[in-house]
Amino acid sequence: MPHPLLAAAAGRAGVGEQDLDAALREAVDARVLQVDGDGYAFGHALLAEAVREDLLPGERVRAHRRLVDALEAGVPELTDHERDLRLARHATRIHDHSRAFRATWAAAEHTAHSSGHHEQLGLLERLLELYELVPGTAEELGVTRACLLHRAGSAAHMAGRARRARDHATAGLAEIGADGDTAPEPEDSLTAAFLRLVRGRALRNLGQGGDLEDLAVAAALFGEEHTGRIAVDAAHAAALNVRGREEEAEPIARAVLERSRRAGDLHSEADALVTLGSFWSGEDMDEREGLLRSGIALAARIAHVQTELRGWNNLQVCLHFRLDLQGAVQVSRRAMARLTELGLARTRGPEAAGNLAASLANIGHTGEALRLFDRFPGGDLPARRQKTHIAVEIALWHGYIDTARSLLGDLVELQGTAEPSTDYRSMLDHARLFLLAEEEDLDATVPVARSVIDTERTKAATQSSLNGLVRLSETIHRLRRSEEPRHRVAAEEIRSELDLFRRGRFWFHTPWGHLREQESRAWLASDPEESRSRWEEYAHALGKVGFPVQRLAVLGRAASAALEAGDESAARRLLALGEEAVGSCDNGAALYRHHLAPLRAALGEPEGAAPAGLTRREQEVLVRLASGATNREIGEALFISPKTVSVHMSNLMGKLGVANRNAAAARARDLGLA
Repeated sequence: MPHPLLAAAAGRAGVGEQDLDAALREAVDARVLQVDGDGYAFGHALLAEAVREDLLPGERVRAHRRLVDALEAGVPELTDHERDLRLARHATRIHDHSRAFRATWAAAEHTAHSSGHHEQLGLLERLLELYELVPGTAEELGVTRACLLHRAGSAAHMAGRARRARDHATAGLAEIGADGDTAPEPEDSLTAAFLRLVRGRALRNLGQGGDLEDLAVAAALFGEEHTGRIAVDAAHAAALNVRGREEEAEPIARAVLERSRRAGDLHSEADALVTLGSFWSGEDMDEREGLLRSGIALAARIAHVQTELRGWNNLQVCLHFRLDLQGAVQVSRRAMARLTELGLARTRGPEAAGNLAASLANIGHTGEALRLFDRFPGGDLPARRQKTHIAVEIALWHGYIDTARSLLGDLVELQGTAEPSTDYRSMLDHARLFLLAEEEDLDATVPVARSVIDTERTKAATQSSLNGLVRLSETIHRLRRSEEPRHRVAAEEIRSELDLFRRGRFWFHTPWGHLREQESRAWLASDPEESRSRWEEYAHALGKVGFPVQRLAVLGRAASAALEAGDESAARRLLALGEEAVGSCDNGAALYRHHLAPLRAALGEPEGAAPAGLTRREQEVLVRLASGATNREIGEALFISPKTVSVHMSNLMGKLGVANRNAAAARARDLGLA
């Protein structure tokens, strides 16, 4: 409670400044109150509750009324925004709903200009609660319920609350009778257009479909001349971009950029810059990256939060497609820091954590990637799907098949009851193909591969098409090696559909697209020698840019192909390169066991006896311990519980004859395990 406000209210009760100061000093000395800046706060929440309970109802009402009167008279030391917030709170306590509505409306107006979107959303939703109680006051202020719902939807969108934005916009359309195919009354046309724009943006973020339809209605309601049409076209271009329809989206975004600059519409200009920067091809990626960075900077300057965050996300993907893996990690970390600055870490943190985890996994930091999921649990449905999909892939790369199977079950459950988007169906089927390849279940693989093809036919080419090409190429390789004629027939049927996954100039004509094509050709090699050559070339390409986990696995494939071709010398050389790569990856021991150990056995060179009689799992735990990891971190990296880690720790310490973790780490170094 600021002292000037407290003094003003006390004066209205006939309490002079000297008497007030004496009472306050006594309360501070008794630690009931504590000085808080230029005011006072209760020393503990329980004290506040006790004082409040001790007051009779009439005394509480009079106290709040004096504060209301003091605030309305004016307290120079308070900002207008702070005054309105306090006035709304105290007016509500005395059930003066008209005053509360006016003050809350004024506070919401101040918040709109300060870009406090979460706070603004809370105020607008409070106004919706009060609206029916004070229709006369709302009418005097020129505020309709549809107007409030539109503004609440916009605030929810800016705060990253897509479901709330959708629900408020839908309620607003119902309020004016303009939902579904019903046309609004002429006087409600603009309100309906803005509500359709809000809902279209929300649906795009939710990935639920229906966004293009809402945006088309909004465009028709605005017409060509209204400035709102620029924002609708900007949202339309972004929605087409998400669907991989770049050829349609690019001319719309360029027109928006030109019109927004003429009109001084900085929000739409930033939106268009981010969209234009998100069309990637090999020839102009420098220009595209520059557009993205310009869009992010402009969006940050004008506090257009959602466009800024979309820009950070797309810049991370852009750098990944340029094979600037360290740059992608840096951008992902900056996006996480920006969310914290904006107060959006709780609502948008899980999504950003998924992006950062993907970047970290690419450079071999899978342990840190998995720890991020503990720091940022939950999130909206797309974020939870993304995180689970990344965890599935990490588990499969490391050979943790049971864990991957369980996570894939979680991914299926995240499908929900609604019809999933085509990109989500693709994600799910690609993960299934990856798992089935590890399980060598060819009969189950064929229908999933056909589902991948059927889904691809229904959509434009997107970045998921690259993954589909690789997963199907691996499927063809495995089916061709089967002794069952039906499997070989299926392989050629699938092979005939691969060009479907090579459409679109914006994905394949990038450094990442070329790498994925290289992997596809390695899987499709016609004989073991060609396979060895292509895998070795691919491993070399991966080594130049990063991807240590993938490179280790590819070296294992190259060695296997060399062994199949009868070239044991090449197999040993490639196996040695793979073993050298183990140290550059988190949990290298698991990667070695899954990708390289079977080859050493096939070459007649079984691994030597385990040092100190340690089991393979105990060695893995010891390696992580020596790197400084905690039991929880070791468990996350090995996909086991901290309790199980403790059991392994006790066993390995007994075998090593040491009494503590430091001594165990020292013994690991002596044994060459660290």
